Parts: sequence; structure tokens; C-alpha cells
Amino acid sequence: MSDIPQDALTDRLLHLMADYLDVPVETLTPATTIASLHIDSLDFIEMVFLIEEQVGISLDGALEDLRQKLVCVGDVIDFAREQVQNAATQAPSSPGPT
Repeated sequence: MSDIPQDALTDRLLHLMADYLDVPVETLTPATTIASLHIDSLDFIEMVFLIEEQVGISLDGALEDLRQKLVCVGDVIDFAREQVQNAATQAPSSPGPT
């Protein structure tokens, strides 16, 4: 996990997770483990779908693979950031004026 910069995406993800888990956002740090938040499989799936819906990205991967890969809050943020960057580079460029 990298050192997570506090940007708009990070802030949005932290607030989404805090609201979903009904915990104060201040308690979530990049090092907070998913296990310490007592997130069961169903909660994890719902949280992934919520992030996808609210942030407008697809967290590509089988859910079980994601569960193994996303160990802490910082991993979720890093992975979401990668997906946003991938989506931006794969977006078709808009045609210029004709």
C-alpha cells in the first residue's frame, strides 16, 4: 500500500465507507484493516457495489479475488484510484471541431 494522498477521491471513498459502516470517518485510515471493521462477505459485496455506483467506476475482478486483494482501507483507495486512471486512459477521445 502506498502513502495515500488526501484528495477528492480519497475523501469521497472514506466518507462512503464511513457512512456505509456507520462509523466516524475519523476512525478510517489507510492502515485500517477490512477485518477490523468486521465486514462480512455480504457487506463487502455491498460496499464494492456502492463504491462502483457512487464513484462511477468498475472495481474489476472477481469479488473473492478483491476480498483477498483489498486488505485495508488504503488498498481500497489505491485500487479505486487505479480504476479511475484506467477508465480515463481508455475513454475515447472526443473529436475536435470540424
